[in-house]
Formats: sequence, C-alpha cells, structure tokens
Amino acid sequence: MTSYGGGREVERISEQLEELKRLLIVQLLATGVSSTHIAKALGIHQSGISRMLPVREIQKARVKRGAESDG
Repeated sequence: MTSYGGGREVERISEQLEELKRLLIVQLLATGVSSTHIAKALGIHQSGISRMLPVREIQKARVKRGAESDG
C-alpha cells in the first residue's frame, strides 16, 4: 500500500488546486468572461465568485488596459 503522506499531503494538494482554480477564474474575468458564466460553469451561485475574488477590480483593470491600448 502506498502512503501519500497522510492528511497533510491531501490538504496541501487541495489548497494548490483551489489556488489554480482562482488563477483560472482571474484569467477568465480579465479576458472579459462574465462572473455569471463562470459561476454557471462551476455549478455555483454568482456570489461565490465574488466571495473568492475582487471581481469588480479585475474587470476595472481589464477595461483600463483596453482603454490604454486604444490610445
């Protein structure tokens, strides 16, 4: 039987997966995907996205980058 380092290893992997999920959500938000669509894809309520991340700040940064690249 193979040991995976007990509960600590599983907890560490779980935390890393959650961080990866947050990074992917940030990337989606930064490219213009709505939090509503992301939430539906994850099977959670839209407010769950807002609790995880500063959605409005990410969206504002995207708009600002777009405006800067336009002119």
